[in-house]
Amino acid sequence: MHSILLHNYITATILLKLSDISDVIHYYYLFATFQEIDFSWKPKHMRTKEELTPFNVNLTIYRDVEKLRAFQIGQRGALALASEFVRGSCSNVVELNLGRCQIHSRGMGKILHGLRIGRVMNLQKLNLRGNSICVSGLHFIKNAMENGSLGNLKHLDLRENELGDEGAHLVAHMMIAGVFETMVSLHLQRNLITNVGIEKIVHVYRAILDVKCPLMSKLSLEENFATIDLKKRLKPTPKGVSI
Repeated sequence: MHSILLHNYITATILLKLSDISDVIHYYYLFATFQEIDFSWKPKHMRTKEELTPFNVNLTIYRDVEKLRAFQIGQRGALALASEFVRGSCSNVVELNLGRCQIHSRGMGKILHGLRIGRVMNLQKLNLRGNSICVSGLHFIKNAMENGSLGNLKHLDLRENELGDEGAHLVAHMMIAGVFETMVSLHLQRNLITNVGIEKIVHVYRAILDVKCPLMSKLSLEENFATIDLKKRLKPTPKGVSI
């Protein structure tokens, strides 16, 4: 099984560089061959007709890669990655880790669009931890799950974002709609959710658990703004729920 690890402390076999406007270089580490190659990002005005991608390498050759991890690629890198998915790169990816990549809701929306257009249908694990994602970003996820591009998703990590109570209400509606039928774990820690949002999620989850979320074994709501009184009132919590 091939994997692409986009991180800055793993020994790399292939090095892909993407520079942002401030000329900070972000390193993509691709485990695919044993030869080290430097793939530099090229501005649009410097590309030839043959170089239609943001990288001077054809990433479509990595169709069989199953794990992809990014490190601080930002919104610009998110757009570039989305373009690669559209071109057919990494079409068999199973695990996509975008934790703390600073992609925000807009960048995440671009990536999800790229996954849909590129027909990347095997994704089972998506890590979006710490990306300043708000409720608009959650709508992107909802739409992707409804249109089937995230139809096989089993693990979704949304920790350390900005969903708030509005996002919590949307999560509850997604449960009712049945979009979490394949979900095994959902992480919502540190999302600025108060008693109102947490109570909504727990009550809905308790009511539809066996029908709409039959595979769910972990629903994490810790480190939000639940009071001690609410935690007592919700006991016993449904199986797998932590507040």
